[in-house]
Amino acid sequence: MSAAKLLPEVKFRIVGTGPLESELKARAKDENLVNVEFLGYQAWAELEKLIEGSKLVVLPSLWYENCPLSAIEAAGRGRVVLASNRGGFKEIVPGEMLFDPDDIQAMADKIKFWLSMDAEKRKQARQALFNHVKNNYNADLYWPELIKAY
Repeated sequence: MSAAKLLPEVKFRIVGTGPLESELKARAKDENLVNVEFLGYQAWAELEKLIEGSKLVVLPSLWYENCPLSAIEAAGRGRVVLASNRGGFKEIVPGEMLFDPDDIQAMADKIKFWLSMDAEKRKQARQALFNHVKNNYNADLYWPELIKAY
């Protein structure tokens, strides 16, 4: 929400629900954040369309997620993924796409940087991230390793 306040020209779509949803909606209303849209829960088919229609997927998680599926799914659909520099994001997303979620200005700067980037450069970065995910996070690689472990 704070990054949206710093970037009024950028449209933010927040997908999902949770215990802070009412508080966030009230904050957006109180702060007149007209660039923020709450979409709530989305079934997978609709979520895929939202991901594929976005320029960036921003995952500002404060929690140290082990293997964040949301990052893998977005990268696997060829999106630039800007993510928290905590937990497993660091193994999936390259350093230039990471930010400290406690530093709102850095997050906003990262969003602005990637949105203003030349379309061809952004396409190359998306392709590199897609290739990384395809080559390191797929069932054909995962299952044999899991079977070996047991």
